[in-house]
Amino acid sequence: MWAHRGLGVAAVVALAVFSAPARADEAGPSAVDLRGSWRLWSGFGVDTNPQRNFVTPGVYVPNDVFGSLLVQLNGALDTERLHLGGSLDGGGRKFFVYSGEDTEVQSGAASLSYDLTRFFAIGVDGTARDRRGAERDYSDLLGRAFIDFFPDRALDARLHVGAHRFIYWDHFDYSFHGPQYGATARYRFDKHHSLSVYGDFEPRIFNSRAASDPNDPEPPPLGIRKDSFIAVGVSYAYRGPFQVGAEYGFADSQSNSFGQSYLRHRLALSGGVRLPAGFLAMAQGVLAISQYPDGVYLSKDLLVLEDDENSSSLSLKLLHPLGKWWDVEARYGLYYARLPNNGLSYLRQVFTIGFALHY
Repeated sequence: MWAHRGLGVAAVVALAVFSAPARADEAGPSAVDLRGSWRLWSGFGVDTNPQRNFVTPGVYVPNDVFGSLLVQLNGALDTERLHLGGSLDGGGRKFFVYSGEDTEVQSGAASLSYDLTRFFAIGVDGTARDRRGAERDYSDLLGRAFIDFFPDRALDARLHVGAHRFIYWDHFDYSFHGPQYGATARYRFDKHHSLSVYGDFEPRIFNSRAASDPNDPEPPPLGIRKDSFIAVGVSYAYRGPFQVGAEYGFADSQSNSFGQSYLRHRLALSGGVRLPAGFLAMAQGVLAISQYPDGVYLSKDLLVLEDDENSSSLSLKLLHPLGKWWDVEARYGLYYARLPNNGLSYLRQVFTIGFALHY
């Protein structure tokens, strides 16, 4: 288990890290390009379903007020051929009534790549995320090696292979490990329009035995739980006087354990525009449709997913700069999901207002 208390906000501020790297031909004329940024955000809000309960329609769900703090650090170092990058985030949420829902999250990412030629590069990257609180303690670790192909400014593609380890501390039988294989590609039609595709495959091995069908009078021996997880998607982005993005993603997780297989379609539309008086408005709508071939019960797998991964949602954000380094922003999030086979539904609204200091 990670020493997550020692990686709190104070430690996040003290560490220097790097952000996602850029290609050498985009870094400018300097032989060495070093850059970085940081951001501190603090605010408070109201959560209409802090316990993230699935209930039948009409059942009362308690709400609560919370305070939040987030610190983000980013940086990059580029030379003619070598590129280093990474980021580090840390923060938490404190509820006033339901203290059992308090959460603390830290995450980091790092990348190193080397340009073999003008068109190819090799490298490694990794991400780590640790979440504690609300009976959803987990650590998510991913390390990969990759090959990049960038024949011109219009196209870049990546093939990667890595290892994934997920540890669900509260329910260790839902922890898993396994390799990951995948590819991404992006094509820029011009400086405004781009199209991206991705695909990942993970054969996951869990720390538990597979469950048999309870309706089978003579279930066969199944052994260790194994899931075959596939995720593919395509996205479009426009960057100009305003920004628009659209993405479709499909996930297929087939398990030898009864009740753990699912299919998920996810369609997301997002946009941002500058308004009069210096305001910046952003919005995102997500339609998520899930199917469960074996029927649905409240699997622990559902509980660790973030709201924007597992539910349909609407997110709005309005930001206004107060000076060169200060911003004030208001956020609203609506999340909804329904389990079709048992009539349970999930509804959550989150209102937040906060201030950001950045450099």
